[in-house]
Amino acid sequence: MGRLRQLTGEHPGAPDTLARALLLYRRLDQPDGQAIASTHLGTVKRLVGDHAGALADLAEVLRRFREMGERGNEAWALVHYAAAVRDADRTGEALAAYRQALDMNRELNKRDDEAAALEGIGGILLDTGHTTEGTSHLRQALDLFRLLGMPPDVARVEDRLK
Repeated sequence: MGRLRQLTGEHPGAPDTLARALLLYRRLDQPDGQAIASTHLGTVKRLVGDHAGALADLAEVLRRFREMGERGNEAWALVHYAAAVRDADRTGEALAAYRQALDMNRELNKRDDEAAALEGIGGILLDTGHTTEGTSHLRQALDLFRLLGMPPDVARVEDRLK
């Protein structure tokens, strides 16, 4: 329910719902569920402007996934962490995190998260005046999103390239 609220733009209601899910996963002693719910909670906090909360949640999630040896989930969460770092105006650190996420997702053949990392890198490069390189990364992301049949992502990247 919290994820649905996040996806439909109902951000104000999402943190409470995700916090309840997190509590249930804790009661059930489900570490994977806790980390996934925490990732979504961190993302929602980022979207509502709680940069400190988002960074804290997502840094903790990365630590948990690393401890569990969950490289696939770690690579996925790293994209979310990079976005939170970027929104906190730490561009250099965000670019490094996106590049690490790109490498991990390519290694793990996680094409959707690879595309998200490419989009993040491309956006930062465009915003910092590296137009040719930024456009190249965004076009790579667009090609992957099209290949994977992800219309909202295709539309978002197409808009950015206009």
